[in-house]
Amino acid sequence: MEYFLAINVALAIVMTQFYLSRRKHVYLGGIIPLLFVLVTLSLWLLEVGLTNLTAQELIKVLLLASLVLLSIWANGRKSLKAKASV
Repeated sequence: MEYFLAINVALAIVMTQFYLSRRKHVYLGGIIPLLFVLVTLSLWLLEVGLTNLTAQELIKVLLLASLVLLSIWANGRKSLKAKASV
């Protein structure tokens, strides 16, 4: 059940990022990556739910997730520009 919830949350985050990245306002797509980094660091620093991660593992997770979310943002901006030029 825990994995099912985690997959659903991840899908909701990606779908929201996909939607926000294709809006007229450029900075909407930056909200989700920023919130992800802030919440993850907060949980790790406060030792709420991420106590089993070392600092190196946390950095790897943050970099990978940020890379994915920011690439969705970049692709959304590119798609919006292509629509505007047609």
